[in-house]
Amino acid sequence: AGSALLCANATLEAPRKPRVVTRFFTLRVASLTAGIVGAFASAFVVVEGWPVVDALYFTATTFATIGFGDLKPVRPAGRLLTSMCGVAGVGLLGGLVSATLAAWREEFEEEEAGERSAAPWLRPWQGLLALFSLGVVGFKLSEGASWSRAAYLIIGTLST
Repeated sequence: AGSALLCANATLEAPRKPRVVTRFFTLRVASLTAGIVGAFASAFVVVEGWPVVDALYFTATTFATIGFGDLKPVRPAGRLLTSMCGVAGVGLLGGLVSATLAAWREEFEEEEAGERSAAPWLRPWQGLLALFSLGVVGFKLSEGASWSRAAYLIIGTLST
């Protein structure tokens, strides 16, 4: 009877995926994203003749579909690259965000199953607040903008 009960309990529990798989997937998508950003930036350096920093900046803002508009490709090949960069960015960044959130959710659920925290809703907001703060401070220091302008631009970027 004891072994029958043990078998019944074993079949009721859903099999769990190891976290290593999720982290490996996230690492793969992040590496692929970085490689494609580098490839697009290199192409913009060649096609448009931009400095590497400008090409990386343009590629990152286009990839994330932000597109501030301060740099614009003038050659037809550069415009084609821009279109391809935007389409690639939507898929790859969406996959990266999805994989990262899945890993965070899995960790959160494991932690919550082990011990009940006083405010489980607070944890995701802590990460978002840290990301926001880092962005505001980074933008303020790199661009010399006011704190309110830096916060405004980072809120716009995070909500895109």
